[in-house]
Amino acid sequence: MQQKIQEITGAVKYKEAIKIDEINSAEKLSKDAEIYMKFGNIDDACRTFKKLADEHPSDYRGWWGLAKIRIDNRSSNIQYSRMEIIKNIHRAIIVAQGSKREELKQLLQAYAETSVKNDNRISEINRQEITCLSASDMEIEKLSEKLKNSKNSEKGTIIIGFIFLLPFIINLFSPNMLLLFTIFLAFFGIVTLLVGITIRIENIKENQSKLKSAWKAKGSITPYYRQLKSQTIQENDEFTVEVNKILKM
Repeated sequence: MQQKIQEITGAVKYKEAIKIDEINSAEKLSKDAEIYMKFGNIDDACRTFKKLADEHPSDYRGWWGLAKIRIDNRSSNIQYSRMEIIKNIHRAIIVAQGSKREELKQLLQAYAETSVKNDNRISEINRQEITCLSASDMEIEKLSEKLKNSKNSEKGTIIIGFIFLLPFIINLFSPNMLLLFTIFLAFFGIVTLLVGITIRIENIKENQSKLKSAWKAKGSITPYYRQLKSQTIQENDEFTVEVNKILKM
């Protein structure tokens, strides 16, 4: 009987010793992570908080640390995800006790409100849309002017062609002029005229095609950015809904 009591007592002491070791380990990891953060060593701080969360999942400090480090260091090389942040805060709230649980809820609510309020993605999308539309208008104006000029292009070539045709036309009414010479000039004039007309037609077709493409591209700008804005608003709504679910726990 005495031996049985000693065995039980020993087992209890062993469990208490393990618990103390776990507490000491969690405390050390938490302090190490805080020191890393204090001196700006964000990567090591993140890894330490991750280790704390993995090895001591019932300690809220690991989960909260992972969330806080992303909130405070969005510009670092740590990938920023609002849903990941609230997921870690949620886990911290689940394992936290008493007043600390309510404190974390208040911090989550403050973060959520600030995050949605400071979300500048809509204004940035609007800025990009205006820039693209402005560039598109400039391109359309440029191509319209080019098309206008192309309709007046090769006028000189066409005029030269007519000039070379003129002696042949005159020869029709004045048989005394050299027939071979006028035929040669007429042939040269016809070739020049055809070249000028062909080049003019090709220029018009090319510029009309480019202008049509530019108008089509402009027409796709607004729907594209409208979709981006819709997606952003939807993401904010989903984010807010998720936060509210956690706050109601």
